[in-house]
Parts: sequence; structure tokens; C-alpha cells
Amino acid sequence: MRRSTGVLDDIGNAEPVSPTAFSLSVLNAMSGIFSIARGDNAAATAVSAGPGTLGWALLEAYAQYVSDPGSPVLLVYADEPADPRYGTIDDEITEGALAILLDARASARLDCSRRAAPGSDTAGHRTQSEAVLHCLRSRTSGAWAHPDGVWQWHWREGAWQID
Repeated sequence: MRRSTGVLDDIGNAEPVSPTAFSLSVLNAMSGIFSIARGDNAAATAVSAGPGTLGWALLEAYAQYVSDPGSPVLLVYADEPADPRYGTIDDEITEGALAILLDARASARLDCSRRAAPGSDTAGHRTQSEAVLHCLRSRTSGAWAHPDGVWQWHWREGAWQID
């Protein structure tokens, strides 16, 4: 977001826009940089789903994992608050990053469920990432509610299982 804001500032100031800054401002830029650095041509997916991004990214990672359980899937999540000049942002997130490896050899698993709950505005943690981090750190459960549903995560000892 900061890079995009910088590009917009340059345009607003009638300054030339850096091609590098522009190319790195797109959603999938970091997965591309990561694959180049590793010399890895495996599939990569970028997900942007507002305040529910982490949950939907976990679902996408799980879908990729179950399509080929012999190949681990690395989920990397990162987010940052919007620049204050954009005004108040509903469902503002906290800055942070998280990596989760989905692998058949895992010694524990993270179960996730979502249920529709129109009008829900309180349950558990302020953001999805806070709920997931609480679950991982405490090895218990975490919940996050949003007007379109409630997400819950549960820590389970034992290997990943495909149900």
C-alpha cells in the first residue's frame, strides 16, 4: 500500500513514476520476487479479500494442498494499515506478517470454520490475524466476527488430515 501511495504522490506532483515502484505495487509482486529469489517456478496465488483476506487465503492454500497432498503449500500473509490520508478505514488491520506451512508431516493442525452470521459485530478478536495468532500462540481457539460471518480457528495436536 505504501508503494502505491508513493506512485500516486508522484503522479499528483507531476513527477515521473518509477517503473520499479509501479511494478512492485501490484498484488502479486512479492510472490513473484520470492519465486525469482528461490529460482522456483511453482504456482503462486495472491489473495486480497478485505478484512477476511487471511481466512480466504487459508482456504485457497488448503485447496491447493488437498489437490496434491505430497507437495507442501506455504501460505505467507502480510498486511499493513492504510496511510492516514485515506481517512478512517472500516475493519482496519494491524501491521504484521505470518507464514503457515501446510504439510502432511505436520505435528499439529489448525482447523478453520466459517458460519454466516449477518449482523455479527462482536466475537473474539478485533482482526482475523489477531484471532489466528492467538490460536497458534496459545494452542487453543480463536474467533473473529464480521457482519458477513464468524470465523473460528481451533488448534489440534496431531498431523494434518484431509477430511
